[in-house]
Amino acid sequence: QSKEVKMAKEVLEVVDVIIDVLGPQATAEDLIAMDRLQRLKVATNANKTLEDIAIMVSQITNMDVMQKTLRKRRLEGKPIPSDPEAMQAAVKKDAMTVLSKSQKEMLKSRQVDAARRMARRKQK
Repeated sequence: QSKEVKMAKEVLEVVDVIIDVLGPQATAEDLIAMDRLQRLKVATNANKTLEDIAIMVSQITNMDVMQKTLRKRRLEGKPIPSDPEAMQAAVKKDAMTVLSKSQKEMLKSRQVDAARRMARRKQK
């Protein structure tokens, strides 16, 4: 088995556990809104750390934003990005118009956290 196949199987196992905890109709919004107990259940049942679960939730949320961005571009007749750099630029440009309220709040909190970390590094 290749490394990619092994990683994909691990991700699928975690997604199955998330579905068990949140239900089959869970959305990216539900992932963002998971409380600590739900995250602990997922981590314990998937034999992963809370940090691993947080990373996967972030990746799933990012994929959701990319899909919404692509859908919006297609509906508006705009070209679909052909490479990763073009996709990043498209997401940067269009993301705020496709993000939900909780996704916008999460993004804002990440930016605030990043700014605080940078400020602490400058003080050292």
